[in-house]
Amino acid sequence: MTIFGGGSPTAGIVNLYGTQTVTITVPLWARRVWCGGMGAGGGGAGSNTATNRAVGGGGGGYVEDFRSVVGNETITFTIGAGGAAGSNGSGTTGGSTTIVSSSSGISLTAVGGTGGTTGSGNITGATGGTASGGAINSSGGASGTVSVNSGASGGGAPGHPLGTGGASGAVSGILGASGGAGLRGASGAITGGTTSVA
Repeated sequence: MTIFGGGSPTAGIVNLYGTQTVTITVPLWARRVWCGGMGAGGGGAGSNTATNRAVGGGGGGYVEDFRSVVGNETITFTIGAGGAAGSNGSGTTGGSTTIVSSSSGISLTAVGGTGGTTGSGNITGATGGTASGGAINSSGGASGTVSVNSGASGGGAPGHPLGTGGASGAVSGILGASGGAGLRGASGAITGGTTSVA
């Protein structure tokens, strides 16, 4: 969070990392704040069965906004935990990140990505988390679909200020695994013995 105001001091910055809930009291000199947050990524699935497939977790959503505030109001940040990976099963959904004020109407939410799944047949990729309440609300990227035994897809990238996170490539037709997506780009797909570059 970046805090802006008149007089001296004119700005202050607060950075929060890791799973936690923190309440911050806005300084008396503050007039505006920039707040942003990212939902946690979903955990990837795992399998120790040769005929199963597994997909990575979806990326978390991203939200940000620039809002007016008054001195002494409180803003509570809740940062969601990352999804747990499945050792021989599905991953869990990532936690949501919320930013809520006591009086100025700030209510921002970045939802965590869903966990990857495993099993036989066509395994659909995990979806990315959404976001709401901000001037910028970007979804996380999805993980790729897997339709070949022992195949696996990488995880989706988180949303970001410029848009939706990248998706990981699909795996079909031949054994393989796609890489995790980049922030603004997808990973390549593996299809029938060839690799496509996204």
